[in-house]
Amino acid sequence: MVPPVQFQLGLELTNIVNPITQAMSALGSLVLIDAIKKSGSDFITETKLASLIGRHRIDPVIKFHFREMVAKSDQSMISRYLDIILESGSGPTVQEALKNPALFSMVIQISGLAFAHEDESLANTIVEAMERIVRESDSDAAIVPDYVSLLGTIRACQQQTAAFRWALLYEAAEDKIQQVLAGIEDSGNRRETINLASKPVSESLRYRSLPIPILQGLFMWSQSLQSFPLNRLLHLRCDTGISTVVVWCHYILGLSLIVSIQGIETRFGDGPFNVVVEECQAQKAGVILMDPLDPQEPLFTLQNNEHGIGISYEHRAEAYGYCAKYLQRATLSSEEVQRGAEWVLWYSVKKCRTRALDANPDSFSAHLASEDGLLGAGRFLFALDQLTIPRTDEKADLDRGLTSRVRVPWLTLVAILITFARIPEDDLARCREMPLALNAIDIVLTNENARLDHKNPEKFVDLPEAFKILSILLLGRHMGHDDYVKPAFLVSAWGWSVFLDSIDCIDPFDVPVNTLRVMRGVPSRRGLRRTRIIDGPQSNPIPATLVSCTTSRFIIYLAPGISTAEKGVILVGHHSDAFQVTQQFTFLHMRTLTCGYGFRKMTDWSVRSSRLPPCQCNKPKHDVPTSTSTMTSPLITSSARKISAIDNLLKTNDDRIQRIDPSTTHLEFKDSERVFASKNGWKYFVYVSDNPAARWLQLETMFSRSGGGDPATGEGEYHIGLGSPNTCIDCAVRNSERWPPRTVFLL
Repeated sequence: MVPPVQFQLGLELTNIVNPITQAMSALGSLVLIDAIKKSGSDFITETKLASLIGRHRIDPVIKFHFREMVAKSDQSMISRYLDIILESGSGPTVQEALKNPALFSMVIQISGLAFAHEDESLANTIVEAMERIVRESDSDAAIVPDYVSLLGTIRACQQQTAAFRWALLYEAAEDKIQQVLAGIEDSGNRRETINLASKPVSESLRYRSLPIPILQGLFMWSQSLQSFPLNRLLHLRCDTGISTVVVWCHYILGLSLIVSIQGIETRFGDGPFNVVVEECQAQKAGVILMDPLDPQEPLFTLQNNEHGIGISYEHRAEAYGYCAKYLQRATLSSEEVQRGAEWVLWYSVKKCRTRALDANPDSFSAHLASEDGLLGAGRFLFALDQLTIPRTDEKADLDRGLTSRVRVPWLTLVAILITFARIPEDDLARCREMPLALNAIDIVLTNENARLDHKNPEKFVDLPEAFKILSILLLGRHMGHDDYVKPAFLVSAWGWSVFLDSIDCIDPFDVPVNTLRVMRGVPSRRGLRRTRIIDGPQSNPIPATLVSCTTSRFIIYLAPGISTAEKGVILVGHHSDAFQVTQQFTFLHMRTLTCGYGFRKMTDWSVRSSRLPPCQCNKPKHDVPTSTSTMTSPLITSSARKISAIDNLLKTNDDRIQRIDPSTTHLEFKDSERVFASKNGWKYFVYVSDNPAARWLQLETMFSRSGGGDPATGEGEYHIGLGSPNTCIDCAVRNSERWPPRTVFLL
């Protein structure tokens, strides 16, 4: 016998809140509570959410696959010298959820909702919805979590369930509805060949964010729909978020529903169909709970507040095929996507090839993406394994095919392709499932597009710019801004990390200036998780230690005694959402002088320096230094050899160079430091021994104290040419004639 309506409705409202103490006793120890807190979540908040939506039964199919995909955990190293690792897969929240049905139900629902919404907005809306539920049920307000803790729980669920591919479910729901709207049989048999991508997409399907009353209604009545499928009917009117309703109600909760758009019905499930989703106009969203036996008398109604703020949406797609999905969403046909991919690849190669031809290969190495890297990135981003680089004579045909698509930010797609060309092949293969925000491209457009027409592609897409572009796509619109990304050398979101691979580089010459790393995982240190690694407190050498070196052309500064520097310890501190890391340096001739710099800043110094080419002479080379702190015997020997070579050039009155003495009061360092210049005074040569610590500090002095610039951008008072420890003095002087004026060589 079916219980009376009054009893059912009372049960639905009053049983929303289970006593928190029961869940706490079931979940247990302080150790678990501490582990959950370190992961960024909150034990009490998880319990409150589980008491609300943990009662919902999860569909057996998704329960099995979700459990299989998120149960694994792994750890990856990012440095030999830093005790920060990347943790991927299940953390304490998911590990406990695998043992607790209510927590498992909560985690899978929050994970699915978080994929379609901006996390801060989702947290705020859940708090608002729960406050309304408390008022309706006259329950204890203590059930409502605070915003900050809830945001941490949402992000923890995102990070720890990143292995589950929500994009496939959302795209499956949207594709099925689009097929029905386009006149394709629901069974999948095509009546005619129709290109779905070229069809206009309904706004209610285009945007995935749920209206607030829809979120509240499903929180309140999903359990009732599962418990009384024949006696409850939920009518949802949505102006956005229809695919999110399908994923939540059908794929996650196993309910059967009917979607009605433009009067055309799409069915999900085999019945009974106790959820009806109907497209409506903006701000007309609402929920009606009905008894099918008496549909004229609604049991409960929720209406959208015209003055309320909706949930900000996220529209994410997997990295593999990302650009193709963006163009499809812009209603380009398959043929237009193919032609667009060819044009973007052609233009990317053209920009890099033009710059490579301008750069004399005998003078310095440009930090450019290779053609192989560009081709691989193009095939990856457009999901076209047979994509090839078009010939130059095909450009006109490509342009004509795209003239009708002027609103597509083609040059931004070029910037994204060059960015992905900097990702190593192994990393690229592993990051196919990384979820990137399709609606963040306009931010990249704002930041980069105006700079793209510069004749040098490095003007807009050097390594720091590539790091920023990929960080924006990973973080999304709300977090992808300069203040958040610029101080970081690692950014993490959605269980993935993007970082600059410079921590283990001994010498500034070793920094991979053309490599952007991508790995699955979240930075963690002793169980504590953060979403960024940023530069810690910075310092500079004492100005009083600097002396000037002057020609008739320009001035540079040196720090006598810098050759005695040593690398110190790496300090790790904590920020609200980040680890702060600082590399310390010490001057041995001034024991009290210690300075520190972050790895992001050190990477920027190296990236902004051009590289001297390898020597072509037959002079012996010494081993690359492997010590991180002290001058070893091989370094001392190689330094003495270079000092001798410099002195021999000066003694022979070489007509190419002239001696520049910084001061006669620092003769105690004459065995390890030299500075000289070209005869015309337009170029300096600085040698501070082969000590990597000394070279790092001299590079810092050149940039921060003397206006060192970037040859790729033309900015700064002079350019810097960086030699390796194996750079031959004779070859460096000989090749310097091919370099532009106002260049300082750090040998």
